[in-house]
Amino acid sequence: MSSGDYGISDFKFQVSTHYTYRFDPIRPLDELMAGASQLRRRDYHRLNEALTIDTNVAPCDFADLHAAYIASKRKQDLLPHEFIVRTCTAAIERQHGLIVGARAADRTLKAALFTAYDAECAYMLMLVYRQSYSCIV
Repeated sequence: MSSGDYGISDFKFQVSTHYTYRFDPIRPLDELMAGASQLRRRDYHRLNEALTIDTNVAPCDFADLHAAYIASKRKQDLLPHEFIVRTCTAAIERQHGLIVGARAADRTLKAALFTAYDAECAYMLMLVYRQSYSCIV
């Protein structure tokens, strides 16, 4: 067995799944929001007033925001900029990826998430935001 044959659990990492929200993505936004808690609806409306959603965030811009996020945490970046760009670009080109961003009035990217999906489900793989933007958290 080569070193590449080991799974995550072989290194004593715990593997689990956690859902924050789970819903049928075919349903209209109004119907989804009606099912959310009052706190989540208030957060949504507050953010909706302050930010604009951008579904065309460039992979390079997403990778730049990721690098800024990691730097703000004073952590070592384990995902090189070029790796993030290549991964996001490949998924988007194959119509199995989407980067959604939140922009302030000055068009500054304040938060973004990268989602990969297939015909059955979607996975939010990365979420990054500017530490200095208190409206996000």
